Amino acid sequence: MGSARRLEQMICAALWLPMAVVCAIEPDRAERIVRLEAERQPGDDIRFDYRGSHVVAGDLDGDGHDEIVFLLRATCIGSTSDCTNDLSVLSRIRPADPRFSEERIGYDLVAVMDPWTRAVYDTGYFGDGRVHIPGEVKRIGIEQGGIVVEFEGAAGTPICKSHHADGRPIMREEPCPPDGLHRWTFAWRPQARLLERVKK
Repeated sequence: MGSARRLEQMICAALWLPMAVVCAIEPDRAERIVRLEAERQPGDDIRFDYRGSHVVAGDLDGDGHDEIVFLLRATCIGSTSDCTNDLSVLSRIRPADPRFSEERIGYDLVAVMDPWTRAVYDTGYFGDGRVHIPGEVKRIGIEQGGIVVEFEGAAGTPICKSHHADGRPIMREEPCPPDGLHRWTFAWRPQARLLERVKK
């Protein structure tokens, strides 16, 4: 990496500049941060082996800094709920970031972080929204400030269960999408930890 690019990254780490090109995140760094985020997930004997995939980065809110978007998955054995298959966003930690406000949450979150969570925090990025995707994801993209997810319907699989182990149907707010390719678009609300599907 050239000295000019290193200088740009140092500037981006210290300042909030309205220059998306200068403050774009390198793909290999985005992959490393996603790997740390997956490693910090609290697995157990039912849900484990968390990993990230389909990693993309782009400026979702026009502030001149890239967000990291990816799919967080896990392996599940005997789970009674849908297995983790989550569209996820990591955003830059801002000065006076409300996600870590002691006044808002009632305690010093940074002071009590476990080593795995602290490793993510120290990258300058942190979790800022997750939503379950009920199908096998084929592509994640960023288009016109929105997040586009293309996936194949997977009704009756661990990521979109249709029945309990005893055969009773699972009551869902929305049914599992049918077989075939689906294209959903999501809007991200900064610092609100919220991803909302844009229905057309």
